[in-house]
Amino acid sequence: LNDQDFKINEEKIAADAVYNMGAANIVKLQNPLIFILGTILYSKDLISIGSIYVTISYSNKISRGFQSFSEMFESFNAFIISYLRINELLNLTLEKNIDNKNINSYEIVFKNANIIVNEKYLLKNLNFTIEPNDKILVVGATGSGKTIFAKTLVGFYDYEGSITIGGKEVKDLDKKTIRENICLLLQDSYLFSKTIAENIKILVPYLPDDKMIELSKEFALHSDVLKFNNKYDSLIGKNGLILSKGQRQRLVLVRAFTKVKPLMIFDDSFSAIDKLNKKIILTNLLNQNDNSTKIFITHNISLAPKFKKILFFNNNEGILGTHEELMNNSFYKNLYELSLNNLGDDYD
Repeated sequence: LNDQDFKINEEKIAADAVYNMGAANIVKLQNPLIFILGTILYSKDLISIGSIYVTISYSNKISRGFQSFSEMFESFNAFIISYLRINELLNLTLEKNIDNKNINSYEIVFKNANIIVNEKYLLKNLNFTIEPNDKILVVGATGSGKTIFAKTLVGFYDYEGSITIGGKEVKDLDKKTIRENICLLLQDSYLFSKTIAENIKILVPYLPDDKMIELSKEFALHSDVLKFNNKYDSLIGKNGLILSKGQRQRLVLVRAFTKVKPLMIFDDSFSAIDKLNKKIILTNLLNQNDNSTKIFITHNISLAPKFKKILFFNNNEGILGTHEELMNNSFYKNLYELSLNNLGDDYD
């Protein structure tokens, strides 16, 4: 499709170039040609000087039309594309809220589950259980399926077998139920062109300022906010333009915990945060007892000893166990030792 689009775009650019060059040359040559032809006709007494003047006047109007035609056509083309997109949006099927799908328990069970993406089996034969309030570290090599696992839990991908939350199949849960019970924080989350406070309170508009400051301290953001002239009332620009990537990630963490969901999934949400602040944040999260299950997806396997349970993805399979148990797995052991050799202890 990309090759086809490129070819069509290349042909369009070539046609535009030829047309614009032709129109420009017509504009440049029209007056000299009219004068030459008009002089010849006038010398033979076939045309008057007034006729020559009228011809020049009208030819200028016609040539300007040729010049503006391509711009008008581009605007019309943009209108058609926008219309098709809006029409597609308006014709989307409304979400159906299924009243009998409320989740009362948050035990996550994978039973003979195969996750399918683009008609390919990316993760196979998954069999494990994540208990309510567990704090799980999800690790594996790049491309092993960590993010696929997380996005399947929120209904992004299809699967075979069984994946249940509180005894209810994920594929049967409506989107509203998933949003109310699961928070998925990706590496890059959207920020609005508003103030720091407004971005934090987007989920809970009437959040008290003292609670906002308390959460900001918990996620090592408060001291950074105080450096801005207007503190929490500072405008951050489009998608947090004035903030560093680490500050944006911390702001998103604060925002997420203004309304804690029963399942909190962090997909590499700490990648840009410096070591010191990362240690503060992870320590606070691991010590939290807010009745939520926390799943931490990371490439940094050196954090594994800090967690009681590890979910390791390798060779299209997932294994759940303790760090000590998984050290008996040669792939896990090699990945862990390599991480220590390359990164040192990133937490302590």
